[in-house]
Amino acid sequence: MMSEYSLTKMPTLQSDLENDYIELKSDNAVLGSTIRHHFRQTNSFVNLSDSYMEINFTITGVPETKTLVNHVGSLFRRATLKLGAVTVEQVENLNHVLLLNSMVKYSNDYAQSSGSNLFYYHDTGSAETVQAPLAAAVAGAASAINPDFNNGFRQRLKRTYDADNAAALPVSCRVPLHEFFQFCSVDKVIYGQEFEVELVRAPLTESLFGTGNDAGITVDKVSIWVNKRVPDRETELAFLSSISSGVNYDFNFLYQTGYLTGVLNNGQNQLRITTQSEKLIAAYVMLCPDAWTQVVSKSVSPNNLLDAEIILNNVRYPIRKYERLNQVDGKSRTYHALTHMLTGGDLQSGLGLTFDEYDRSTIIPFNFSAQQNLTGGPSVVELNVTTNAANTRAIVVLVSEKTVQMSYSGSSSVVTVM
Repeated sequence: MMSEYSLTKMPTLQSDLENDYIELKSDNAVLGSTIRHHFRQTNSFVNLSDSYMEINFTITGVPETKTLVNHVGSLFRRATLKLGAVTVEQVENLNHVLLLNSMVKYSNDYAQSSGSNLFYYHDTGSAETVQAPLAAAVAGAASAINPDFNNGFRQRLKRTYDADNAAALPVSCRVPLHEFFQFCSVDKVIYGQEFEVELVRAPLTESLFGTGNDAGITVDKVSIWVNKRVPDRETELAFLSSISSGVNYDFNFLYQTGYLTGVLNNGQNQLRITTQSEKLIAAYVMLCPDAWTQVVSKSVSPNNLLDAEIILNNVRYPIRKYERLNQVDGKSRTYHALTHMLTGGDLQSGLGLTFDEYDRSTIIPFNFSAQQNLTGGPSVVELNVTTNAANTRAIVVLVSEKTVQMSYSGSSSVVTVM
């Protein structure tokens, strides 16, 4: 039996008779602020880890100086996945979660190849968008690279606007479903279960990037291409026999959701976030402007954070709080902590950010994995930060362990979020 069908451990691997994709179109006749998809084929074997979304869009109005913020997922503020009537994953501030994830987890190789199909092009330079690649020549000196040049912006603009013909270009992207939902990172089939996906659009100020006015975004199409399987007869009978006798089928994954704080004061700030009942293992914090303007790269964080710590269940993280975060030594400490938390010190891997890029996009990591005794119940995250300027907010991404259990009895299943 193929491992994806295995409710326990069965080593024998066989090929599916059919492994193909069916298009699940949106329930909405017109794609508005909320987009829904509902899969109702309950007699099918599907694998969501191999499924993907097709998202097509066009920049409208005055598109010659504006394009989409990095990653096509910046179109959406919230994403919800339901199995039957049970919400198994709801990601708030999806666009902010993807902003942080793409910066720290996408390797340069991925960003320069497959990532482009997600409309991801690594931002470079400062917040400026319209800059020449070379700085103005100085008398008696050779031209130098302009540190403000944003190559990622230029690459995205080239895909959304045809400068030769002064016309907007349609863009088509393919995004693995597990980019939005970590539940879909689990490589297991689902049988006898409806599922529903709901996406809520983000405001234009969080989706567009560039200069000028009067540009907009038309979402032309959102479809889910569902990976449908037809197993060989032996595998199908073994699977159906297992579920008919009653079995619990666990999906274990790392759930991520985002929070955008209120406006921070100039000075000390104490913020409280009440989480859901999952066990928290990590958090990432990044400053952003109070009101994003479309001329500011979302990946550039204001250099106004002085110190930061989190108190979770009366335990302080880190033991010695992060200090001097607007100075090179403070950023070197958090860059090291972020690298170690994500790579475990593996010299063969690394962050998607160099230290120079991290200096512009400072993401503060907090590791809670040592708290092995958390067993559910709401947790309160107390974020204490000091800034030296007003009119900033903080993006907070929380990561927690989560289990969704499908309990089969006969051909029907009960979904429980644990």
